[in-house]
Amino acid sequence: MVIFLVVAWILKNWDTEPRYDGRALSSWLEDLDEGKASDVRRRAKTVLTEAASNASPQFVRALRAKDSKITLLINALAQRQNVIHLTLPTAATRRNQAISEFGRFPAGAMPVLTNLLEDPALALYALSTMICVGPEATVDLMRALSHTNGQVRCEAAMGLETIYDNSVRFKNIVTQPQGWQGTYPTNAIVAALVALLKDNSPTVSEAAAFALGDMREQPEIVIPALTQCLHDANSARVRQAVAEALGKYGPDAASAIRSLQLLLFEFDPNVRRTAERALKKINGHEKHRD
Repeated sequence: MVIFLVVAWILKNWDTEPRYDGRALSSWLEDLDEGKASDVRRRAKTVLTEAASNASPQFVRALRAKDSKITLLINALAQRQNVIHLTLPTAATRRNQAISEFGRFPAGAMPVLTNLLEDPALALYALSTMICVGPEATVDLMRALSHTNGQVRCEAAMGLETIYDNSVRFKNIVTQPQGWQGTYPTNAIVAALVALLKDNSPTVSEAAAFALGDMREQPEIVIPALTQCLHDANSARVRQAVAEALGKYGPDAASAIRSLQLLLFEFDPNVRRTAERALKKINGHEKHRD
């Protein structure tokens, strides 16, 4: 009982907003806005870079953390009674919190995270944190598309799509046909994802197809690549993912109709159903849903 009361007091009085040089993290982040004076932004970047460097050892420890026997025991005891509704944070909870908090550093976090990509035990956690960082992580996520670990390539593809969906699609920073606009190199990412359709891992090809379909960028490049992948893929799951992606392009994917029609004779019922839905969207008989 005493342990529960002590832990409850600690959790109640814990300051969840980290502070650097006497100011809350959120305040420093506001100083990075484009509208701020250059010296204010420069100071914020310096402070946050140093803060990320100082926080990195604790961040890595949180990623590697495992539940102690006492944590498992106390949580098990807590579940057996209804008097005090309190459990100790598990290693997974602390890890997720660390990823969320470290991902708030737009400056200083990336060198730490790119190094962690080479640690098999922490690579996927590093990728999750990169996605939290947002558009500033784009270039490093693109490099991760060629990582030797297939899971890393897969998560990097999905991460780029997530950043596009959350930070780019509705904010007018999508690259125009000639070069970059804003902080997200759409053209280069589309080209990289198209190349990833030929990956040796079906899971990676599937992720690339999903990302391309969700972004719905550059149909003149993506539609032929998806159609070719449809013919080359040996995996039913890849063909299903590609068919779904083509359907998301709607009438722009009209050139893929014949290839999709062939899927209606596939043995796998999931592939058949997906191809049928895609054809309806392309022919305008079904409205596209995000």
